Amino acid sequence: MRHAARAALLLLAAARPAAAQVPADTTCPVYFRFELALRDAPVSGAPLRRLSEAFDGAVLAFLGGDRARATIVQDSLATALEGGREDARARHCGELRRRLGLAQGERHQLQVATQGIPYRVAAPLVRSGDPLPLVIALVGAGGNEHTFLEGYGAGVLGSLARQRRFVAVTPRTDRLIGDAGNLDRLIDAVLAKYRIDPKRIYVIGHSLGAAAAWGFVQLPGSRVAAVACIAGPCGGPVPAAYVPALAQVPPRTGAGRPPLWLATAGADRVVADSVLARARDAARAAGWSVQERRYADHGHTTVVGAAVPDAVAWLLAQR
Repeated sequence: MRHAARAALLLLAAARPAAAQVPADTTCPVYFRFELALRDAPVSGAPLRRLSEAFDGAVLAFLGGDRARATIVQDSLATALEGGREDARARHCGELRRRLGLAQGERHQLQVATQGIPYRVAAPLVRSGDPLPLVIALVGAGGNEHTFLEGYGAGVLGSLARQRRFVAVTPRTDRLIGDAGNLDRLIDAVLAKYRIDPKRIYVIGHSLGAAAAWGFVQLPGSRVAAVACIAGPCGGPVPAAYVPALAQVPPRTGAGRPPLWLATAGADRVVADSVLARARDAARAAGWSVQERRYADHGHTTVVGAAVPDAVAWLLAQR
């Protein structure tokens, strides 16, 4: 009965978001709270699809410049997942404050000619003498260095880094893509602090971050061993509208290209299936090794939490 009631609340929130003011508590980012609520009250099937489509509506509002509307929709969906209970909201906000406070030691700044690029590092709690794999995660538009470690999948990437013993690095994508050499600069900065296996450097990207990941692996001398793209175009020419600093790089040909893993979302309202399919087909036609997985009831953003464990498992298997 409780699950049925929550599903009904979700349908109501998706159809008619609460006419509320934008939440004023800046210490409790509403998107991160949404992911925590979804972690604690998971849904599947038709309710998940409706939830995903409604959340994508918030993403489209955000990308269109209506941030207030986007935040109200996200808050309505999080509140529905919490069953409208103030204690659940308070618990999630308390967890976020603790996590962001503990993250102080993980915060770093890459200094480049134009500006600083913030990034965070999540690593195994106990280091061994063996070199570790490196997974660089590039966030989508509107996200920041915290999104992969506190948002997507309630921060599943950081949990996996500690459990599966790799170093996860999450930079601000919108600043990283300002110069084609920035990914190499970031890798060098991490190599200076951690013992990394140079043959196991991987990149995972979502949306804009996926287009950026695809652009960076085209660069001559790229050190990336494998790339995973979630709900973003990977294949063919690098989209100039997304990553102009990388758009002039010709696609790699010949041997030595890293394998490519793709995740698509069946309820994605932000990036059309046709766009992703054209990019995938272009990569295959050019001789790239491509694997693909579809997440039928997920949308453009909810798919990330579902796909990251699969993407990480695949990346770590590539040498």
